[in-house]
Amino acid sequence: MTTAKFSKKVFGFFVILCALSVLSLPAHAVKEEEQAPGLEAGAHKKFTPTEIVVSFNPSLEDSSWLADNQGFFKAFDLKAKLVPDAAKPQAAGFNLGVMDVVSFLSLASQGAPLFMVARDSNRDLPLVVKKDGGPGDVKALSGQKIAVPSKQSLAYLVALKALDKAGLKAADVEFVELAVKEMPAQLKGGQVAAIIGGTPWILEPLQQGWGKQLLTASELLGGRAYKNLVTNVVVASKKYQDQAVAMGDGDAWNNTLVRYLAALEKAALFTLSKKNRDKAIKAFAQETGASAKLVEMALAKYVKWPSMRLPRASHLQPWIKAMNEAGMLGGKVDAKALVFGKGSKWGTILRRYGVQKW
Repeated sequence: MTTAKFSKKVFGFFVILCALSVLSLPAHAVKEEEQAPGLEAGAHKKFTPTEIVVSFNPSLEDSSWLADNQGFFKAFDLKAKLVPDAAKPQAAGFNLGVMDVVSFLSLASQGAPLFMVARDSNRDLPLVVKKDGGPGDVKALSGQKIAVPSKQSLAYLVALKALDKAGLKAADVEFVELAVKEMPAQLKGGQVAAIIGGTPWILEPLQQGWGKQLLTASELLGGRAYKNLVTNVVVASKKYQDQAVAMGDGDAWNNTLVRYLAALEKAALFTLSKKNRDKAIKAFAQETGASAKLVEMALAKYVKWPSMRLPRASHLQPWIKAMNEAGMLGGKVDAKALVFGKGSKWGTILRRYGVQKW
C-alpha cells in the first residue's frame, strides 16, 4: 500500500470517529449549545427562595400583578408581597414595582431613592367628557373641573399640555384628584366635566356609549413618535439595594432583580400571545374589578408592551423636558444617574435561556 493511500484511509477513519463522537453527545448538551450561545457566561442552577415587596397599581393592567397571578414569580423562587400603593411607593417600604414615568421623575426630583431598571409599557391616555351636554372641545373646559389620578402623574402632564394647546392655563380650570376607578361615576353625575387617566376604567364611558374622547396623549404628544416612548417604567428602591450591599449581599440583590425582571418579561409575553390573550384579559379583569370588555378594549388599542425592555437615559429625557416646560419638576434631574440597565439585560437572558449567573 502506498503512503498516499494509507494517509487517505487514516484521514477517512478520523472523520468517521469525529462524526460518531458528536452523535454520541447527550441530547441536552446539544440543545444547550443551540439555545444558549454564551452559556459560558452563566450556569443553570436552583434559585435561592427570596421574599420581595412589590408595589403595584390595582386600577391598571399591572405587569407585577399578572406575573404573580400566573406563577411567574414562583417559577423563579420569588415570594412576592404585593402592596397596592403605586402612587406613593416610597411610603410602602417596597423593593420593586411599576409606575408611570412622570410619577417616577417627580419623586426622583424630590430626592426619592428610586431608579429605573427596565421599560414596562406604553399607555395612551384619553381625555373623556360626556357625549350629551359635555364640553365640545378643550377650550370649553375653562372654569370646569378635570379629574386626574394625581398632580404627579402622566395624566396631569397630558392635561396641562392639552390646556396649553387650547390657550388655557392650569389656573383656568380646577383639578380634582380621584382614583381612576371613581372617575366614570363622577363624570356621569356631573361632579367633574372631564376625566383623564389610565385604562381600563377610564374607558367605561366610551364603552357604554355615553362618553366621548376629546383627545388622547398620543394625538397631543406626537402620534407615531408617542408609540416609541415609555410611559410606565419598572423601578427599584435604592434603599433596598443599599441594605443588601451593606450586608455584603450585593450579588443577592442583583440575583433578585434579574429574576423579577425575567418574570415581568414572561408576563408581557403572556399578554401579547394570542394563545393566552383571553387568560390575560380575565386576569386583569379580576385584578382591576373592571369588565372583561373594558380590559379587552384597553389591550386592543391603549396599552402596548415593548419587545425590548432595556432602559436608557434617552427614554426619560423627553419627559424631563416636557415636565420642565410644565413646571412639574421639583429639582434638577440627571437621566443617566436614574437608569440601571444591567439587570434588564440579564433578565432577558434568564427568561430566554435559563442562565442565572451574572
